[in-house]
Amino acid sequence: MLGGDGLNKKTIILIAIVLLWMGVIYNYSDKNGKESKLSSDRVIKAVEVVGKTSLADKKNSKMTDIRYIRLVRKSAHIMSYLILAVLVFMASYEIKKSINKSIWYSFIISTLYAMSDEYHQYFVPGRSASIKDVGIDMIGIILGIILIYTIYKKVKKVNL
Repeated sequence: MLGGDGLNKKTIILIAIVLLWMGVIYNYSDKNGKESKLSSDRVIKAVEVVGKTSLADKKNSKMTDIRYIRLVRKSAHIMSYLILAVLVFMASYEIKKSINKSIWYSFIISTLYAMSDEYHQYFVPGRSASIKDVGIDMIGIILGIILIYTIYKKVKKVNL
């Protein structure tokens, strides 16, 4: 323990990682509409290179582009908040040593951050706030909690 009843080094590191990841999410949502679209376009190009295929069908390119950009953006929401939920769970478990409390802390903190992130986007030029995006973020949060809960339960069984 650091400083008597203070937090131990592992807990401080986990909290720092949570805050760092929140900063990454904030950084992406702080990009204006044009910068955000360029980021999505780069991801699509990378997928095309890795998959050795063209996602943009030339005959329906406008519609296809819109679909893939939407898919990339919504997938980014899910993955970003899945990771956040896992990290918050890990940090809270390190503090509370309770799986049930960690599930709730992870859900509440991650959901509140998703809501504040959408509110923040309302003020970014070319961006908007969307309740639908908070719902998509919550899908990632729930998947993250299920994932980390399953892992912790299996690890706990192995250590018995």
